[in-house]
Amino acid sequence: MNSKRFSEYDFKEYLQQLVNLNALDDPALGISKFVLANDYDSLSKNQKFVFDKAIMEGTYYVDQCSRCGNDIPWSEMLFAEDNGNQCSWCSQVGRKD
Repeated sequence: MNSKRFSEYDFKEYLQQLVNLNALDDPALGISKFVLANDYDSLSKNQKFVFDKAIMEGTYYVDQCSRCGNDIPWSEMLFAEDNGNQCSWCSQVGRKD
């Protein structure tokens, strides 16, 4: 996982969904709220460590599509695990195979 992805345009929407679902525990929840109000680059080294671990090891995170190898878009992240760790395109194509 490349932390530069936390600067992508749709990341904050994904993060807000995690907060709304209560999918994060403290201190990651508090750090996430800080990121929503500011940005990832505003975090300290220790905060980044906690945040990175919470996001990357979280239930709602899949790094890459298991079929095509592309990064899963943040807008699809919550459902990627339910789609066999695939992006929506590969999941749809797989249903037609």
